[in-house]
Amino acid sequence: MQINNCTYSGFACFENKVWYITQNDNLLMEMDIITHKLKCLGKIPNTERILSYRKVFYRKGVLYLIPYNAQDICKYELESGEFSFLNILSKYSSKYKHLFGITEFSNEIILYGLHKEVFRIDLDSYKMKVYQVGNESESCFWQDGIIYEEKLILPFNKQIMVAVVDLNQNDTQYVKINVDVSNIMLQMLFGEKQNLYSVIIDS
Repeated sequence: MQINNCTYSGFACFENKVWYITQNDNLLMEMDIITHKLKCLGKIPNTERILSYRKVFYRKGVLYLIPYNAQDICKYELESGEFSFLNILSKYSSKYKHLFGITEFSNEIILYGLHKEVFRIDLDSYKMKVYQVGNESESCFWQDGIIYEEKLILPFNKQIMVAVVDLNQNDTQYVKINVDVSNIMLQMLFGEKQNLYSVIIDS
């Protein structure tokens, strides 16, 4: 087994299986955590650039591969072993979507990354809603956000600020975190009762 096949950016898991995408070769891998067996499910189609896909999301026997240096979401059916594309993101943002963050919300996933568009996708109907958050020069959502009282809370990368996106009203507020420290990055958010806490590390 080549060491390159063990490097990855994100993964998904269900029961005893873990799936990830190799960074350099765009191979979809599956690991059985009980038997410790690792196998390649196939090379993702139409992937000419490294890091074409980075994140993986599992739902009801389907793996959703989230585009980074690619144009659209790729779907992999575990039962049939077939790849296909949703063809819903191609007309938005830049040619390469640079999506890295993913948040689950009921039967939907919410995707975000290095551009201002935030995509909310219904995985039953594949209908999509798009939110504009920030502007192209400042929007960079590298860390995972959370859903809190039907609001998506996203930490800006290398800024002491979060975007609070009302998913019902399609309205966004920007909240600065009062921390008297320079050169820090919001790494993770989590909610408890009525409070929102941030875990902060040096960047």
